[in-house]
Amino acid sequence: MLSLGKAVVFAFAALFLCGCNSSPPPASQPDQHPRAELLGSSQFPEIVNVTRTPGSSPALQALGDAIANAVLLGQIGEITGSPDEVLGLVGDAVAPVPGEVIVLDSRMNELRVYDYNARLLAATGRAGEGPGEFQIPKAISMVGDTIYVADEAQRLHRFLYEDHEWKVQPPINTPIFLNDVCARPDGSPLVLGFSMEGKETLFRLAPDGNPQLSFGVPYLQDNVDLRFHFSSGHLVCSAGLVAFASEALGEVLVYTDDGSMLRAFRLPHFQGAIINFHETGRIEVHAGSAAIHSLAFVDARHLLVQMAERTEDSLGDNLPYAVLHTFLIDPTNGQSSYLGSDMDPYLASTGSGFLTSVEVPFPQIKVWQYPT
Repeated sequence: MLSLGKAVVFAFAALFLCGCNSSPPPASQPDQHPRAELLGSSQFPEIVNVTRTPGSSPALQALGDAIANAVLLGQIGEITGSPDEVLGLVGDAVAPVPGEVIVLDSRMNELRVYDYNARLLAATGRAGEGPGEFQIPKAISMVGDTIYVADEAQRLHRFLYEDHEWKVQPPINTPIFLNDVCARPDGSPLVLGFSMEGKETLFRLAPDGNPQLSFGVPYLQDNVDLRFHFSSGHLVCSAGLVAFASEALGEVLVYTDDGSMLRAFRLPHFQGAIINFHETGRIEVHAGSAAIHSLAFVDARHLLVQMAERTEDSLGDNLPYAVLHTFLIDPTNGQSSYLGSDMDPYLASTGSGFLTSVEVPFPQIKVWQYPT
């Protein structure tokens, strides 16, 4: 799953040192991002401020009601049991066919196929550098019978999967360190990551692995259009649309399939982020009390986005993010709807329902079905 922003502590040199006649120079300070509304997402035709109000769109209302009234079908993952029953770390998941879930276990370096009764049907992968072996697997995406696995070790793995059988395809070596992947309906992958120079990249790849089309522009201090915290789960696509969660802006940025900017959705509660610039060009983002936690297409048109927010109690006790606000948004017309703050992190659609995931007290995936 996604890694939420960690608090950053900056140490200062002591003002007085025994035997010293002068104070050392002050430590360099990070750039503090202003509030999101002061930033220049000016390249987008429209910026929509999402609120906590129910949506007026009948389509959003119907979809929100289906999500709220979904029935729990099954759970995958146990706190104790055999290796097949215990999940190490849910990196990502997809639903290839009705009744099955493919889970990327990033800790065990495996792809596992379960049915809704948590029975293991097939598995592949292990740690290593050879074909079908993973080093730092971060995310998966599937189109047709092809599964893509984004590996931060600059490789995009490919598998053909049919009837619980795996066929390892030659991986695509990329010039960037991959953090996320999204397979477009025509089979060409979009990849998200960063280069050796620390530059952020969202590319559509050609079959030979070379970048074919870039989305957005890298972070510039006076022009922010593509900005992310290096995490998986922030890139999704559907027929004709590409959506991306900007961790530093607290926004969901939406593009058309040809790379044109459509609109940005600004999430509430966001108070800015701390940006660190390194001499090498690498940029680090450290979120404040709120951060975008998950993003997914519920269907071909509608997006679900969740904003994790710390409460005063959790800040005082140094606890994890305590509240997960869930919103539905429609990129085509700019409408949005607030679903509440009691839903587990959303992973993926199953067609007839959806998957959610939790890591506490132990990694587990829940399978939900819409009411009939």
